[in-house]
Amino acid sequence: MSGRVHKPEPDDGLSMLDDHREIRRRRSTLQALLVFTLVAVATIFPYALAQGLVVLPIAHTVVFLTCAGLFLANRRAVPYVPLAVVYLVVIITVMLMLITRPDVHPVSYVYLPAIPVFSYILLGHRGGLRMTLGALIVGTGAFVLGAQRVPELLTADVAVDLVTVTLVMFVLCHFWFRSQHRANSAMLKESLSDSLTGLYNRQALERMMLREHDRYRHDGHVLSVILIDLDHFKDINDRFGHDAGDRVLVHVARLLKMQLRRADVAFRMGGEEFAVLLPGTPVDGGMKVAEHIRKGIKARPAWWQGERIHLTMSAGVAELGLDGRTWTDLYRIVDARLYDAKNRGRDRVVGR
Repeated sequence: MSGRVHKPEPDDGLSMLDDHREIRRRRSTLQALLVFTLVAVATIFPYALAQGLVVLPIAHTVVFLTCAGLFLANRRAVPYVPLAVVYLVVIITVMLMLITRPDVHPVSYVYLPAIPVFSYILLGHRGGLRMTLGALIVGTGAFVLGAQRVPELLTADVAVDLVTVTLVMFVLCHFWFRSQHRANSAMLKESLSDSLTGLYNRQALERMMLREHDRYRHDGHVLSVILIDLDHFKDINDRFGHDAGDRVLVHVARLLKMQLRRADVAFRMGGEEFAVLLPGTPVDGGMKVAEHIRKGIKARPAWWQGERIHLTMSAGVAELGLDGRTWTDLYRIVDARLYDAKNRGRDRVVGR
């Protein structure tokens, strides 16, 4: 068990949830861009063909076939990031290729400032930064090559204006998307956190399970859930008062954080009930973690006004897929196992 005892970082669960929400939004944006690109290429292709050009029709054909494939893959819920990267690489490659051929497309350099916009919209502030930097480095070489071929079209004045506009777009996109990410993360954390214990709340668990269910459907990702209920918590409130009960809940939340891995996420479901998500852990491993938590809570009593409050807990454990393929089914099973533990005398863990 020592290999599992790591103090989790506060934003691990939030990052998991925030990523899922952002990817759903970006997937919809990519779908719209793919449709727009397909329509635009289909509209321009006959014109390029009528001009007797060779480069443009080939480039348009490559873009059209790539976008059509990506459109179908996106509808089938293929992992998002590779799709977005392929789309950006193809589009940016065509843009840069046309910049090297101003004799074919005299104003192709106007595409350069659009690179940071597309990159940040589809990949966010971190991925957008990497994609934009790489594209601008290659784009500089493409512009120099185009200027050597047709110097009268790509003059020094054009270069200065282009660099200025592109850098302005780059800086604006980076700081805008970074500030939006921070603001959204702060609001999300506030709305999905339990104000007393600082753990995530029931709504956060249900949202995170949507992401975990997607991962399970796509790649068979293993996940276990522990549902915990403190034994005789009402007696603690009746004997010591509700302030003492709150102190106990904060104490248990702190113990949960101490005994979980970085990847695991703890929640307060309400009242004296807690839950833990264990990504990458089958039900047998989840049983061991739950037993470790049970022993830890029993061995570390809470204190209130100089009095020791002994604690025990009951828990149920279930595995996504093995015990239920949806969150509703999984919760029903793990809740039944929790109450089975209660009925067997409390202070125990029940799994398969």
